[in-house]
Amino acid sequence: PEGFGVKAVLPGEQYIPAFAGMLPKISGNQVCIVPITKHHADKLKETAGAELPQGEYISADDIVTALVWQALVIMRCSQLGLASGSHDITTCSRACNIRQRAQPPLGASFCGNGVTNVQTKIEVRELLALSVSEIARRLRAALRDLIALGSIP
Repeated sequence: PEGFGVKAVLPGEQYIPAFAGMLPKISGNQVCIVPITKHHADKLKETAGAELPQGEYISADDIVTALVWQALVIMRCSQLGLASGSHDITTCSRACNIRQRAQPPLGASFCGNGVTNVQTKIEVRELLALSVSEIARRLRAALRDLIALGSIP
């Protein structure tokens, strides 16, 4: 489907993904480790929650994903020689459980994956300038928008 970045490759067809040229730069001995305890995650969520407008919600997963995304982008900028002020787009793709969001909800006997993909896109410079709580709000907004658009059958 359009917008999901998926390409069907037919048997025997030669296809080189766009990211293939970057693999030598991002493969190797560098890793992105984001040490986080449950206490730290709870504290981040509490702090972010205090900044939210009335009635708005973010999850602990939103917070941890925001923290890891920002750390990973910092590492990728270093690996690729990309300036922190870059206007390039960074995309965070997350799986979204739609079992209870589908109409009608998918029951316990549903055989298959009840998930879809939700993407959040932000310029590198903006992502690196935002607070973790603001990134988490944008991650949650992308999920809310997916649901509001009726993208879930």
